Amino acid sequence: CFEGILPLLRAPLPRVWETVEGGLAEPIRATVSHNHPNITGGIMNDSAIRASLAEFEARLQLKVRRPLAQWVEALETVRTRFPELERLRTRLEQRTQKVLAEEV
Repeated sequence: CFEGILPLLRAPLPRVWETVEGGLAEPIRATVSHNHPNITGGIMNDSAIRASLAEFEARLQLKVRRPLAQWVEALETVRTRFPELERLRTRLEQRTQKVLAEEV
């Protein structure tokens, strides 16, 4: 997935220019870019994106996929046991009706 968008992320970004004295213009870079590696553009740092993706995958596994798999497993257990539980409930209901009928 990530490999497919690398060429797009590495493409040079459009530059923003500011007019200065004398009718000249100079390029503007965001201040944060001077202290941090670029995450897109011709000089992008793809290791930061790769690290973020790895962390995302780990958290997704821990907080979403694993609990969901446990829930599905519990659901399958219930589906397997449900017919037996339904038979027991029916028998209990029949006995209750029989006892109530004998009391009258």
